[in-house]
Amino acid sequence: MKGLNLFEALTMIQDGDNDGPMGAQKKKAPQGQKNNYIRHLGFGFELAGVVGLFAFFGFKADEKFETKPLFTLIGLFTAFTGMMYQLMKDIVRDSGNSDKK
Repeated sequence: MKGLNLFEALTMIQDGDNDGPMGAQKKKAPQGQKNNYIRHLGFGFELAGVVGLFAFFGFKADEKFETKPLFTLIGLFTAFTGMMYQLMKDIVRDSGNSDKK
């Protein structure tokens, strides 16, 4: 049996081709709602990646300068603050788009 990669699975979800276990039919979500799910899932992965990357580089800087945990904490705080700012910008942009519909 051939497994799906992440892109194929997300495409199936976005296209509504996933009938669930045993071929049971589900109510299909409206197209705009499916796109929101994919976008928010992507933001979650982006948040995890950015915070992890900043923490890693902060940890390496702490090892080099022997300042544990100063740079790790600075990296975590900076990444989290930046991602929350990005989330707020997206929310404001999306709320402006929904008012126009």
